[in-house]
Amino acid sequence: MENLTLLALLQIAICLFLGVGILYLTFAVLHKTIIKKYDIPQDNIAFSIFTAGVLLSVAILLKSILNPSLTAFTVLKSNGLKGFDLFLESTKYGGLFVFLGISLASLINIVTVLFFTSITRGLDEFKEISENNIAVGILTAVITIAVAILCQDGLEFLIETFIPYPDMQMD
Repeated sequence: MENLTLLALLQIAICLFLGVGILYLTFAVLHKTIIKKYDIPQDNIAFSIFTAGVLLSVAILLKSILNPSLTAFTVLKSNGLKGFDLFLESTKYGGLFVFLGISLASLINIVTVLFFTSITRGLDEFKEISENNIAVGILTAVITIAVAILCQDGLEFLIETFIPYPDMQMD
């Protein structure tokens, strides 16, 4: 019981620090690229709504790495790894899963926004957002969140394929 409690507390701590770091990085990149490109003022509510949608979609997608990370730890432990070796291997797989999660969450959000803005002819979403059109900010945010929800299971399944399950012998 004590080991499970410690593992749960460790997971909370890792999620807290990685979550804040990754979400801050996402926020910084959005602001650095889009605000400069479209000359959006800092007090633009539509852009804040869009940013909130992207941050929520990143969090939804990154949640996909939690179960595979715990499963990988359990599999490594059941394979006989202990102590520092278990720590190293768990860190290796955790790092891989975080890298995949960040990369694919970024890719999914970029593709979502680019695809959505390309199919809405006659509407320049970022021009409208830069003019503080709150309705367009909400719509674009909801699209990013909805696509993240739809892609979440597929991302988790993809990450699970990297779990080091033992080979099964067939007689």
